[in-house]
Amino acid sequence: MNKTTKKIDWKIVLIWLFPVLFLIDDILGLNGYQFTVGGIGIRILLFCITTVVLFSYCLLVAYKEKMSIFKRKTGEKFFFDYIKPLDYIVAGFLCLNFVWATVVPMVVRGETSFGIKDFSTILVLILYFPIVFLMRTGRIEYKKFEKIIYFLLILLAFWHSVMYIGETIHTGFYESYYDFIDIISFGTAVRTDVVLGFGITRIVQVTSPMLLLGGALSAKYVVKGKYWNLIPLAVFLYAICITYTKSIWLGYATGIAIYLIGSLFVRSNKTHKYRLASVICFMISVTVALNYVAFNNTIFQRLINSAPSANSTTEMQKVQDLYEKLNEINEHDSDGDELNEDSQKEKEKLLSEIKEKENAIKDIEGTKSANEQRQKQTGALLNKWKQSKWVGFGYGAYAEDCIRNETAPYMYESVFPAMMMKLGLVGLIPWVILIIAAIVTAVTNFWKKDKKTLLWWVGMSVAFGMAVQTNPFLFTFSGFSMILFILTFINTNSEIECEEKSDM
Repeated sequence: MNKTTKKIDWKIVLIWLFPVLFLIDDILGLNGYQFTVGGIGIRILLFCITTVVLFSYCLLVAYKEKMSIFKRKTGEKFFFDYIKPLDYIVAGFLCLNFVWATVVPMVVRGETSFGIKDFSTILVLILYFPIVFLMRTGRIEYKKFEKIIYFLLILLAFWHSVMYIGETIHTGFYESYYDFIDIISFGTAVRTDVVLGFGITRIVQVTSPMLLLGGALSAKYVVKGKYWNLIPLAVFLYAICITYTKSIWLGYATGIAIYLIGSLFVRSNKTHKYRLASVICFMISVTVALNYVAFNNTIFQRLINSAPSANSTTEMQKVQDLYEKLNEINEHDSDGDELNEDSQKEKEKLLSEIKEKENAIKDIEGTKSANEQRQKQTGALLNKWKQSKWVGFGYGAYAEDCIRNETAPYMYESVFPAMMMKLGLVGLIPWVILIIAAIVTAVTNFWKKDKKTLLWWVGMSVAFGMAVQTNPFLFTFSGFSMILFILTFINTNSEIECEEKSDM
């Protein structure tokens, strides 16, 4: 009996070892400092090695394919045939932003402190070039690439869920996770402690916005008839809820609405419309069930408390009334010989209502405080921007009268005003050009071939854009990894996604 065994190509394994490790850490490594080497986060080291490896692999591919570079030759592949217009725009975007990290700070501020550090996460976009080149030459299959990302995102959602459930059942569970990380990292890890607020436990990391991509992918797969993805979709909904971050909630709701509701108006058969309607109903039902069954209405209450009309004074009066009722029951029970069972149940009910109202007060006051802080940031940032409207102050700059973080003073929740202050009107132009170029490329690739895919891309992009506007998620490795995926998707996916169009 002859058995054929496929030999392992160790050269390919070595080529993809560090890129895969970087991808794993980028999604599952949370703050990127679960392990450090000489004080440098493992994510930074893996990124540097991955960049060198992928560019070297591109050179090897060009050599093996005998590509001519400087002049087109008959019968030979020409390197620049693999370069698209968006590639030049991404390259220009990186170069111009580097100017605002070095030259502009030196000219305007007279120093470059924090400039490179503030700018450094944008360098993740360097990986755009080898990735799209290897995809266009057939060395990377997009479907496999997406499946790996999706699997890691499911693990990220499960991590969020386990941490929340564990911390809810037993206070200290989250800390015990980091105690374990401290042990296996030989004490080199940088901790990110559990976030407590509004009477609840919040599980939120710099990688949390990546849940938006996972939730969008799972919804897309279910619409395509892969119904087992309903389980991951429910997990993503749960994980997104327990971040208790309104920008992530509203971003995901808006993005999914653009994709699912928009797709209902695109020409397709009844089966596809039925799937879309079913996914919409499923997501609404799961969210409502989670809110009332798992979260004691804290999700909807937090949204209500965010309204401008929300007033903690009314809730305080309700709490006072409940305490008066509780005191009456306590006085009545103290006069009797035995504790009345009905009274005990009434006391427990009142205590539960008091806790709920007090949490609502914390949420309302916390929301007001956060809004006031953002308004203060916005005012300070715009005032400083007026001092250098055209070119700004460069990356690393900050408003001296409004510093959010002493170790990273250049980071703000009010992202757009901060960017205006740092980049000025001229420095924002590369960002505007990149966004317009991405939209034009997406429309060109998908409008005629697959409008549903275009709607999915638009929805995902809007979801991420909304999530990062009022939280410092953008200028992180994870934030620009999301932008990297968005750009990679529109440049390499037009033909791949369309092969399932006939099924819709």
